[in-house]
Amino acid sequence: SGELKTAILGVKSLGLQGLNITMPHKHAVMNYLDEVDVTAKSVGVVNTVLCDHGKLIGYNTDGSGAISALQENGVYTEEKKMVLLGAGGAAKAIAYQASKDLDELVILNRTPEKAKKLAKSLKSFGAKVKSGKLSQEIVKTEMPTTDILVNATSVGMYPNSCFSPLPSDILHSDLCVMDIIYNPLDTQLAK
Repeated sequence: SGELKTAILGVKSLGLQGLNITMPHKHAVMNYLDEVDVTAKSVGVVNTVLCDHGKLIGYNTDGSGAISALQENGVYTEEKKMVLLGAGGAAKAIAYQASKDLDELVILNRTPEKAKKLAKSLKSFGAKVKSGKLSQEIVKTEMPTTDILVNATSVGMYPNSCFSPLPSDILHSDLCVMDIIYNPLDTQLAK
């Protein structure tokens, strides 16, 4: 993190067309960019930087990427209920994108205040948004009527890939489960 500014300035010097940003740099990188698009500003994090004629522009593609992945697999958010685990940068982006079409969004986080803050910021999109503490009791209550479950926490990510944020007996056969963790691709939750 101490070299972030130097690294970003190096993008221009090396003539790179762009790069992806991962945690924990998604917020801090915004300080070193020439522009930040509207979605990234509203979410408060950047995960993609484009170098356009020497100008560094930050975007957030977490939300649109997640929704596109669902659609490519025949899952649509219109008139559905989604339970979103997490309230960090990627969760925010997914929540902003998905809440435009969802009937209901439930945001659960280990720190319920973060989930509540995110839920409050989504009220203008028209979806019914609830928030709460990420606990098995609350998940058990919400799961029977949930269509889509998205894990946007780091639970299950390498090197702790033997963990799952939820036990399998909470899930049901009509539930679409999306885990945004990319390492490993086959998380315990997905299995």
